[in-house]
Amino acid sequence: MKTLYEVVSGSRAYGTDTPESDIDIRGVVVPPLEYFFGFSCHFEQQEHKDQEGNDSVHYDIRKFMKLAADANPNILELLFVPEDCIRIIDETFRPILENRNLFLSNKAKKTYIGYAKSQLKKMNPEQVDYDDTIVTWPTYNKKNAMHLIRLLRTGLELVSSGELHVHRPDAKELLEIRNGNWSYEQLIEHSRFLENEINKQESVLPDKPDMRALNLLCMECISENLHISVDIVREDVWNRNVDHYLEERKNK
Repeated sequence: MKTLYEVVSGSRAYGTDTPESDIDIRGVVVPPLEYFFGFSCHFEQQEHKDQEGNDSVHYDIRKFMKLAADANPNILELLFVPEDCIRIIDETFRPILENRNLFLSNKAKKTYIGYAKSQLKKMNPEQVDYDDTIVTWPTYNKKNAMHLIRLLRTGLELVSSGELHVHRPDAKELLEIRNGNWSYEQLIEHSRFLENEINKQESVLPDKPDMRALNLLCMECISENLHISVDIVREDVWNRNVDHYLEERKNK
């Protein structure tokens, strides 16, 4: 497997890490030729955890791009981490990174709210939805509470400005939540407010990502790494190459 892109993710990318934080590594790989043309080899992702508790996950480029195009928050953010969090970037992956905004779409409204609600359920397994009557719980998972607010704020920023801020400008406040300085009532009320703001926000993002351009970028990256030509595919399917299509798209 050739690593095309690898980053430090999680709390160290958000700016909410502490001395006890582990190191989360995420990456994109391109499998060898037999994984594309044979039937006996299959690969989507590989996970590993070392003795210190640091974990890494590497995705097949095709799975990575599909998840990113579907506005999966955990995947989408990997394309927008600060530069000092990028450990590896192969030149064949650079066009994808340079055109990362092509992944952004209004799908983010649903996915960011959905992922936030999953944090709410982890925060307190007995709590089903914050639309229910607020109950004062003596304890709750503060790390999940922090991610609940982080996801909703990030989602609101994304649909309102078209910008994805992985390194959080509100990191100090998020750490206060992580340290238990917000009451359960505060968290639920603020979560409701943020979700309502996302839902009523007139999004600056397109309804769907540009799948045609993304597919071309993926094809180009794979073909360059496997040293195969996609000229025939280009002519029969798109009748143009990536540079031509992206340039034409900019001029519209």
